[in-house]
Amino acid sequence: MLPTRLGNVLRAAELYPMRRYGADLIIVWSRLYYVLPRDMIDDVEDARATLEFSLVLSLWFAAFGFGGPLVAYTTGSSMSVGFLCFFGGIPLAYLLYLSAISAATEYGEHLRSAFELHRFDLLARYRLPFPNNLQEERAQWRHLMSFIVSGAEPNWRYISNDAVAFDDRQPL
Repeated sequence: MLPTRLGNVLRAAELYPMRRYGADLIIVWSRLYYVLPRDMIDDVEDARATLEFSLVLSLWFAAFGFGGPLVAYTTGSSMSVGFLCFFGGIPLAYLLYLSAISAATEYGEHLRSAFELHRFDLLARYRLPFPNNLQEERAQWRHLMSFIVSGAEPNWRYISNDAVAFDDRQPL
């Protein structure tokens, strides 16, 4: 558990491939990104932009809510202006934070679906045979993670060039 709801929503999306397949999304994402179709990349980036926009606005309103009274006090302005800044900025910051949580949920769903739908495309880019069942797939992802992270010697055989089903125009 993380200290915030937003952190928990994002962590759940990150941990989904690990819990289901043994693949670390943080490590795999930079590789998976290059095998995703352009429309899926656009959807993921739009969802992330929405999340980031909500978070930036929330931070701005929180700074306004806490900074406004300080500026009013230090400049000798009316404290009613400071109270207005505080009681206007902080609730708006909280509402935008709640909006960011729902945006993070949508972003997480895009990450999950990108992995689910295109994980075999990534395996094909590595020229790995497709697993026959979930147990084999988990073992394959464990070996691939070990290969990527620590450079461990792979224990798989590459499939032939004829069987590779990917677009040669996209770099890995």
